[in-house]
Amino acid sequence: MRIVVDLQGAQTESRYRGIGRNNIAMTQALLRNRGEHKVIVALNGLFPDTIESIRATFDGLISQDDIRVWQAVGPLFWPDPANGWRRQAAELMREEFLASLQADIVHVGNLFDGVVDNMTCSIGKRIRIPTAVTFHDAIPLIQPNVYLKPNPTYESFYRARLEQLRRADLVLAVSESARREAIDYAGVSAERAISISSACDPMFAPAVVVESAKTALWHKLGLSGSGFVMYSGGADERKNHLRLIEAFAFLPQSLRAQHPLVFVGMMPADQGARFLAHARAHGLSEREFVLGGHVTDGELVGLYRLCTLFVFPSTHEGFGLPVLEAMSCGAPTICANSSSLPEVMGRADSMFDPCDVQGLARLINKLLIQPRQREELVRHGLTRSALFSWDRCAQTALAAFERLHRQDSWQDDPRPSLLEQLPSTIGSAASQRYSVPDQDLVALAAALSSNSRWSTPPTTACRQLLVDLSIMADNDGKSGVQRVVHGLLSSLIQSPPAGFRVEPVYSPPGAASFRYARSYMRRRYSQFVASGETDDVISLKPGDVFLGLDLHHSALYRPEFFGHLRQMGVRTVFLAHDLLPIHLPHCFAPGMDDFHTRWLQFICQTDGVVCVSRDVALDLVAWLNAHGIERQRPLSIGWSHNGCDAPGAWQSRSLSAQAERTLDQLQGRDVFLSVGTIEPRKGHRQLLAAFDLFWAGGADVSLVLVGREGWDVDELVGDIRRHPEFGGRLLWLEGIDDAFLERIYRASCCLVAPSLGEGFGLPLVEAGVRGLPILARDLPVFHEVAGSHATYFRGETPLELADAVGRWLAAHRQGAVPSSTGVQHLSWAQSSENLLKLALESQWPIRWRRQQTLFLDVSELARHDAKTGIQRVVRALARNLLLEPPAGMSVCLIWFDGQVYRHALRLQTRLCHGVHSMAGEPVVDFRAGDVYLALDPSPGWQPLMEPAQRDMRRRGVNVWVLVHDLLPLRHAEWWVSSVAKAFARWLDSVTEVASGFVCISETTAEDVRLYLAQSGFLGAENIPVRSFHIGADIEDSEPSRGLPPDAEQFLALLKQRPSFLMVGTLEPRKGHAQTIAAFERLWAQGHEINLVVVGKKGWLADDLFERLSRHPRLGREFHLLHGISDEYLDQIYAASACLLAASEGEGFGLPLIEAAVKHLPIIARDLPVFHEVAGNHAYYFEGLGDTDLAAAILDWLELSAQGRHPTTNDMPWLTWRESAQQLLRALWLSNADTAQNFSEDRIEAPA
Repeated sequence: MRIVVDLQGAQTESRYRGIGRNNIAMTQALLRNRGEHKVIVALNGLFPDTIESIRATFDGLISQDDIRVWQAVGPLFWPDPANGWRRQAAELMREEFLASLQADIVHVGNLFDGVVDNMTCSIGKRIRIPTAVTFHDAIPLIQPNVYLKPNPTYESFYRARLEQLRRADLVLAVSESARREAIDYAGVSAERAISISSACDPMFAPAVVVESAKTALWHKLGLSGSGFVMYSGGADERKNHLRLIEAFAFLPQSLRAQHPLVFVGMMPADQGARFLAHARAHGLSEREFVLGGHVTDGELVGLYRLCTLFVFPSTHEGFGLPVLEAMSCGAPTICANSSSLPEVMGRADSMFDPCDVQGLARLINKLLIQPRQREELVRHGLTRSALFSWDRCAQTALAAFERLHRQDSWQDDPRPSLLEQLPSTIGSAASQRYSVPDQDLVALAAALSSNSRWSTPPTTACRQLLVDLSIMADNDGKSGVQRVVHGLLSSLIQSPPAGFRVEPVYSPPGAASFRYARSYMRRRYSQFVASGETDDVISLKPGDVFLGLDLHHSALYRPEFFGHLRQMGVRTVFLAHDLLPIHLPHCFAPGMDDFHTRWLQFICQTDGVVCVSRDVALDLVAWLNAHGIERQRPLSIGWSHNGCDAPGAWQSRSLSAQAERTLDQLQGRDVFLSVGTIEPRKGHRQLLAAFDLFWAGGADVSLVLVGREGWDVDELVGDIRRHPEFGGRLLWLEGIDDAFLERIYRASCCLVAPSLGEGFGLPLVEAGVRGLPILARDLPVFHEVAGSHATYFRGETPLELADAVGRWLAAHRQGAVPSSTGVQHLSWAQSSENLLKLALESQWPIRWRRQQTLFLDVSELARHDAKTGIQRVVRALARNLLLEPPAGMSVCLIWFDGQVYRHALRLQTRLCHGVHSMAGEPVVDFRAGDVYLALDPSPGWQPLMEPAQRDMRRRGVNVWVLVHDLLPLRHAEWWVSSVAKAFARWLDSVTEVASGFVCISETTAEDVRLYLAQSGFLGAENIPVRSFHIGADIEDSEPSRGLPPDAEQFLALLKQRPSFLMVGTLEPRKGHAQTIAAFERLWAQGHEINLVVVGKKGWLADDLFERLSRHPRLGREFHLLHGISDEYLDQIYAASACLLAASEGEGFGLPLIEAAVKHLPIIARDLPVFHEVAGNHAYYFEGLGDTDLAAAILDWLELSAQGRHPTTNDMPWLTWRESAQQLLRALWLSNADTAQNFSEDRIEAPA
């Protein structure tokens, strides 16, 4: 069967009420259960603002092609008689449209809308199509004096729709009670009416509400007690509010104070005032009766979960959705025993006579004082609510549709055509003295034309793949981007996707639409076969796809056109090359950052964005998270690597004499090649200066630059042209053809890629295809492209790059550089195939929408990376949480600027993408359900941060604080007085605002629990304190790089005798004074051992540092290193014999696990935290004297010589990835612990 669902009930004002939600839910269930049946959704184009959100709702359940929009001429609302002819025309046009969809069954979700809006519906006026109508109740007929008689206009509307109901072939009642009403009051024959029941949204489910969300709800409603009695629903008289207020007033005052009565729902102001007055008249104070007003769906769910008792006293319902919602959330629920409510409740002792105020008061009183009775109601409610599901409703409806379809008794009902009927409809308006404006006739013609396009089923022959090449058609500059466009376009033309016709298009300057680019294509692509002769305005149909390959900013000026595409069911997908104009605005033309930002905002409102690399896709996600783009449906994001031309494509082409002379000139030297437009971000300035140093050092190599002159490089271009080596060992080849470039690649020994930022890195792929070794900046995108098949360098200075080139050349001459032949590469055909899998087949890896967020406060690191141990922890955790966020959540770095929190986009971009970004950093928009984690302690800034953190708590944000240790509080003598005092103030402050603490060891967690118990802060003992362990792999902590010139000799020296290593800042607690004294004693006794101290000078360490810096054995048996790179430290760990952890106090002991990674044995002070970290894998010593430590070292040396010392070979340790996941478990956010689906309104944590 072809089932067409008329979903106007989700477009009218009903979309804000339960009926609208039910329309959506029932249609989703029909789609889930449709089996072999075809389901098409029909929407009314007179509600344009609803179409995108409805498309979003069904994303993934139905092809967007199967959501069709019909047009009519409005307005249609009932009270205005002048709208009569338009309503009649709209009814005819709707039926014609539905028939053109070849519907076997039409399902109307809500027939009784349209009195005050543009909804219209008729059955069998134009064409007879079997029609099923969902029926909710006959309340207006049962209570006409309330709903019909006072409003004659509404009565005429209602009775006209009632007539249409009687023409329906099938009536789907939402309850047995509603079915009886349809038969008894609406005049529907019994054989045509069935009950399919109803259900509620899956979000109505039991869960624990986190404390911050509860606080936010309490704050919103003005509650102060521990519970409340709740009512949710509308303000109709039949809802019986006044009797509920009266019953509540009979309760003892103590119960009313403890459990106030809360009304939740959108109510007219006059009704709210009436309820308040009634409550005051019956002695209820403002704290005992609360009007909660409108709440979001997420807040409603939270209130159901939190209420002490839910009471629904309505005298008449078609179903009773609030009762089912409350029971589904685990609320103890009672309701009236009227109409359909017993069908929902299913328990007699949970119901009451809605007219018996005293009886209701007694029932409420009993349940409030008997918790076990309430628990029994909760159990019953959860069991009962499980019997109701939308899938069951849909299955019942589908079975009825199938029975109706099998009757096969429908006869063609020949009637005049639509074009024959419309003139008489228009004429009737004239006969009633209502004018028909010319513009209405024009609009009518446009609607008829649109409907004819919409109703045509998308066939494999008529779909268009519209490829935008506006910039290229205007000026084919052969830029890198345009090389990509040419490659993809050529492939698409040669191998069009099945069922599509490839149609290149362009947008002329100032035009509102696009045209076919037939003239350009005939000139540029001889193999292109145009479907027409001229550049006509494009003609669109549902199922077409618009593909924006060109970086065409003119799309910004055509929002109406692209909005029209989305409403028509034309999928719009754009290709994104990078975000570099935003990150590096100084490297681009002035204003390009703003232009690119607006372009990104625009394309992120389309259906999908294909990025040229995973790196760009993740960068885009980070940008979206920071800027909070609001969308009706998730944005599809994916990536497809660019292709490259086969190396043999140009080998047979002959070169010019000048090109041959250039190639001859390059012979005899090692040639370093750099390919790319000469522009600021490409790193040519550093590259040229590095080769100046290289040449000055006597190296005889050539540097060849290939690329056109870009923007803002006049000075650099002048330096190149005036360079003394220019034309000799320095060549710049501008605008060379592909054949010449092919030969240059083959004449070179290395491709150098010094770019400060890239979206992909096509030259690396081209080098790999040709087997040319690669030296590239250490950018994640280059790792994505080249993997382990390239050599990488870090550093911004010419010297750092010159050193990297020198080391690479030495390794190259020894045959020790990575081969680039393993670089993965795609042909343009493969690249376009991957692109089409995303654009046409929707195989998207990322479906982005604004969701709940884990905000990591990295304020200290964002201001200054001091390279401390704590900041190494912060970098590593931040990077791993960004790369692997908890399920259903985003992760964002933020920092406090002294007034507000901002997104730390610059730091985030550097950590994840290697780009030193200068992007703007928006103010953070905290929302209920978000989680804030103070990852980087900021004692100096905490007094300013505290008000912002308090505001977060009020908004429903969970505020967690990471604690490394409480040592400044426990041992103030180890710190400068001001530091210890600032720490104490910080701890008091965060205790006031924290939802919880998470510590880097259980030892620290126990200390924090002790502090909270002794702190005197109200409720401090109830604050959760969790723990996790930090990671150890230096490589995954954004390590610093670089080795000193004598590194090799020094490491060899350490291996000549047992070398003991101390790692940590020089400060009083670290035990350096005891250690140096112990080693002086051992050296004096003739023991040949080394002591290596790695760490910078800290506080209260001036005398110690002076003593160590002037030590007579410095540079022989004793070595003091500070400011060394993480790379160097890693190699020193590997060269040492034992780690010495002499610290008198630690929060964890990171050097212990870093040692374990290298299987380095450990001597550690006998501290509880060291036992927690190392267990029995370390040798422990006690005592503070030099003799104590000296004796321990000698004992360890003896054990080591016998092979009996504790080893770290099997010592457990975590990678930073594992550490980050353990942290998430501590925050109740673990991917492993919970299967979460966070929506914007989600406010609960896992139970």
